[in-house]
Amino acid sequence: MPDVFDQLLSASWRDVEFPVTRMRASIAHDLVEHKYWGVDGARVEDTGLAPWRFTFSVPLISGLTPGRAESRVNLYPTQMRKLAAAFQERSNGMLQHPEFGRILCKAERFDLDWDATRRGGADGEITFVETTVANVELRDDSPVSVMDSASVSLDS
Repeated sequence: MPDVFDQLLSASWRDVEFPVTRMRASIAHDLVEHKYWGVDGARVEDTGLAPWRFTFSVPLISGLTPGRAESRVNLYPTQMRKLAAAFQERSNGMLQHPEFGRILCKAERFDLDWDATRRGGADGEITFVETTVANVELRDDSPVSVMDSASVSLDS
């Protein structure tokens, strides 16, 4: 039976490849809870799907053997510093997720841990948040604008 993980793409951020030992994808709904005095519970309203969050455990340790889809060299310090520099750019960028492919994201968090018991580099945890292509503009048919135009009609 073939190894499923051998079929996955390499992980990369802004074309800087990085190894992954653990991945997490979080999908959630944005919910609003309407609570009332003296009433147990709440009326819960779904306002849409929240952006996906992708978290990776990244071993930036020299001497690791690359996987089949990986082509990196010298993880520490060279690749670690390239990844840190790419992460510091504020604009949207392309994340290549091993399972889901290329996704437009914002960099959210990059934690690096150095440990005396683990020689040869650092362990990282890196998080990205899916983003839309452009800034979303407020809709013209918001409840306030609908009420405003209705009151103007009533006045006239």
